[in-house]
Formats: sequence, structure tokens, C-alpha cells
Amino acid sequence: RGIEARIQESNSTAHGLPSFRLPSCRASCPPSFQAPQLPGYLYRPVSTLRPSLGLTHATAMVVGTIIGASIFVQPSEITRQMPSVGGIVLVWLAAGVLTLFGALVCAELASAFPQTGGVYVFLREAYSPAVAFLWGWAMFWSMHSGIIAAIAVVFARYANVFTGIDPRIIAVGVIVLLSAVNYVGVKHGGLVENVFKAGKLLPMGVINRGGIFWT
Repeated sequence: RGIEARIQESNSTAHGLPSFRLPSCRASCPPSFQAPQLPGYLYRPVSTLRPSLGLTHATAMVVGTIIGASIFVQPSEITRQMPSVGGIVLVWLAAGVLTLFGALVCAELASAFPQTGGVYVFLREAYSPAVAFLWGWAMFWSMHSGIIAAIAVVFARYANVFTGIDPRIIAVGVIVLLSAVNYVGVKHGGLVENVFKAGKLLPMGVINRGGIFWT
């Protein structure tokens, strides 16, 4: 009785998420009164970052993430394990379907929790902050660091053919160089990503065109 739930629109409408305020009592509330519990992400203000990347840079990041450097290594391994052409195509189709499922799940969660943080936010709201912290800790110390090392090794393997430099030196140098570029700014990292995206798509296009022409 005498309780009014006040809902105010957020000043930032970029995410289309209203900012909720807990109900307030005009009169003294009874001792047993408990404020209604809203989802955790509604209590926190929607944080926004400065939009340093445009559509082109963002698209390049997505393409660069999906078409990684291992695309030049994995086909030979798959072909070695799958002797038939049909089996090779089936493996690629199955991997594409699984990737599509993961993309749709991430898109749905991102629309439900429009906050900066990605998977960290999803795990925090679905399970607990502790689970989200453990995921971030594991990604920083083992998962992402291992992925970066693997990509650097693949790059060094091919660069060694043209330069003759020790692949270990090339791999370490590439990691240090790209880390420095991203430390300077996100926009600089986006420009480098555009260059690398073109460097991956161009040889793939040449290989595809050559295969179609010679078959």
C-alpha cells in the first residue's frame, strides 16, 4: 500500500534498455516488506565505450576471427584423415553448422544482455560473478594465449620460407609487434586487421579460382 514503482528511461538509448529504480515507499514500509528483485543486469548502468571502430573495421575483425591463419594448415590435416572428397566436404559442412549455432547463441545473448564484456557478462548473469571471473582468468592465461601462440607459429612457418629467419624469433617478434600496435589504440589495431584480412582473402580467392579453372 502506498508503494509506487518508478521507471525512468535511461539517458543512453543506444541499447534500448530502460533504467529501473527500485520501488520507494511514500509511507513507512512494514518490516516484512521486500523490494522486488529484478534481473542483475537491470541494476547496472549500461556502459558504453567510445566507438573507435567503424563498420569496415568491425567486419574485418569478424572475418579475421572466423577465417584464421590455421585455414592454411587445417585442410591438409583433414585431407590426410579423410580419403574421400565427400567426407572432406561433410566435415567442413558439419563444422560450419556448429559454428552457425554458436554465432546464433552469442547473438541472442548479446541482445538480452547489451553490456560491454561479452561472454563474461553472459556467465555472470547466468551463473555467478565467480564463474565469470574464472572464465576470464582461463581465457587470459591459457586459452587466448595458446591461440595467439598457435597463430604466431603458423605465420612463422610460412615466413621462414621467404626470410630464412628462425621461426621462433619470427613468432615472438610478431606477438610483441601486434601487442604494441593494439596497446597504442584500437583504431590502429583495426587498420592492421584490415591489411591481414586482405592478405588472407586474396590467396584464398586465387586458390579457389585456380581450382575452378583447372577442374
